Amino acid sequence: MFRFRILIWRGAIITRHFVIFTCVLFSLQTNPLRVVVFVDAAEPEAISEGVQYRVSQLTAELNAPTRHVREESQQILESMGAEILPLLTTLLPTVKGEAAFRLRAICSTLEAAETLASVEPTTLSFHRDNVSITELFADVESRSGNTLPLSLTLLEHSEKTMPLSVSFQRSTYWETIDSILAQAKLALLVNDIGALVTLPENDADDENISSVAAGLLRITVRDSRSIWIPSAPEKRIKLMLEILWEPRLQPLLLRFPMVSVFGDGPQGQSFSVGSRAATLEAVVHATPGWTSFPVVLDVPAHPSELSLLRGTIHLWLLGREHPFTFKKLGPFLTDNPSTESMGSAHVTLEGIQVVDDVAEVIGSIRYATPSEALDSHHTWLADRAMTLISPDGTRHTSKETTVLARDTSGMRIRSHFDVDHFSQDFLECSSIEWRLPLVIHNIPVDFALRDISLPPKNAGKPNPHQDR
Repeated sequence: MFRFRILIWRGAIITRHFVIFTCVLFSLQTNPLRVVVFVDAAEPEAISEGVQYRVSQLTAELNAPTRHVREESQQILESMGAEILPLLTTLLPTVKGEAAFRLRAICSTLEAAETLASVEPTTLSFHRDNVSITELFADVESRSGNTLPLSLTLLEHSEKTMPLSVSFQRSTYWETIDSILAQAKLALLVNDIGALVTLPENDADDENISSVAAGLLRITVRDSRSIWIPSAPEKRIKLMLEILWEPRLQPLLLRFPMVSVFGDGPQGQSFSVGSRAATLEAVVHATPGWTSFPVVLDVPAHPSELSLLRGTIHLWLLGREHPFTFKKLGPFLTDNPSTESMGSAHVTLEGIQVVDDVAEVIGSIRYATPSEALDSHHTWLADRAMTLISPDGTRHTSKETTVLARDTSGMRIRSHFDVDHFSQDFLECSSIEWRLPLVIHNIPVDFALRDISLPPKNAGKPNPHQDR
């Protein structure tokens, strides 16, 4: 099954997967518009019936009379990988005794493996000979799960680019991309929509750009300029750092503590930022895949370049989401709280009150480790509302959600559901579902940019003879 999409980026057409063919659209008052139409790969297939049956069979054997059968079944389930996690979580409420204990242990093992894979940089190992630039980027995408579009300009002139031969051995995604860009003499351009690969506009400008692949991130110095402050004896240099993350990621926020920033001049002199207590923050909403941070360095003796600029950027990523489900809601009318735990998340349904066919549900989410991503000015967690599932399977979304309390470990909310004919029997057969991330990752990324060109010594200094 395929689905078709067309993307237009400021007059240029870009692909997200692979170009299949082009066509021309006409309008009555405009010139023909060339459009790139492409096929987007289908969503990953659901777990097959055969795998579901095998998992159910192995889960039942976790309560087998003999110990070696129980242990063998556990080992087989763990070897099947994180792909079966959604199925295991649906089986958890149905098992009892030792099977429940072992199944929780299996889920924890698979979640830990999935967590490690999600926060580790993508690594690539492959060899290709005499391959076109479009085929090469399509190959990188299929291997990494990262989409990096090619500009229409590049696609139209792809026949002018020489075939490439490449070989990578456990290279990170951004190391791979930078190597291809350098060999093909291409550039990476960013704008409001995101990043794309294109032909460089000015080769001389690209030679002065310093960039580095740092794990999950690619950091580039896009601009450097002098800041002249008459009252300050020291000169200051402002660098604009462009930060890209792997396209497969959706960070919650990025933070750049200035205390981590140090610069070295060509003679080994050390330069640092003036406001070392400051921390820059970028909140990612509808992400274009990149952000930028300014860095201002005090430069007593103005060098022509920085030999080294070091720093640490923190990014926060969400772990896998899980539908925490509370069934048979009748007891909750008497304030009989129940807690479900998985990963580092502990979710509690505290109670339900029904007044005039309006159900007021109070619940809370607490994470084992406090996180800056849960600071009061971040509202992403409150946007994940509860869902009431009635006996016939109808899903009712909360018409109003109020945050009662919050801190860096979680929050407590009240949700209102408007459903006709609430009754004890209705609640006994209904359930509350709350989809929440199991963990919030804080990932520090160290980087070191080298050989950064700086503006001339007198750049930015006002001319005393200039007319005012």
